[in-house]
Amino acid sequence: MTDFDALCKTAETIPAELYPEVLREKAREVLPALEAVSGSKARGDALFAAFLIASVYSDGTLDEAEYALLLPGLIETFGNDFGFEDVKAVIENSKKEGRQLTEFTDALCDYFGLLSEELKDDLVLLSLLVCAVDGKVSKKEKRYLRQLIR
Repeated sequence: MTDFDALCKTAETIPAELYPEVLREKAREVLPALEAVSGSKARGDALFAAFLIASVYSDGTLDEAEYALLLPGLIETFGNDFGFEDVKAVIENSKKEGRQLTEFTDALCDYFGLLSEELKDDLVLLSLLVCAVDGKVSKKEKRYLRQLIR
């Protein structure tokens, strides 16, 4: 990750229709590693979800591209559909919890970097992909991502 801004620009240019496959591929790599370091599949899945949600929370807003990316996981986890406006309201009204979640994922990323620099890189890349799904990486999202990298 030598040129952070160039990496963000590259992520922003990934066509929207490719995002689900790119994220599934990255999940196939990351989930087993999270399961191994956390000790169970349920904990690994929860950590994975935390990184996804923290990436959405990082700028405090939810757009339709992020929603479309999160919806399959919401349905799988909770068993029913959630409307865009409902999910958007939860995220926008939970800024305090969102900040706490981003701080938690930052601490986790530092910890995972001690165990495996490759896992940390994968988690940062995963977070970048979520941030860039709407075609741009905002200043707040870049600040969050830089925090994960350090």
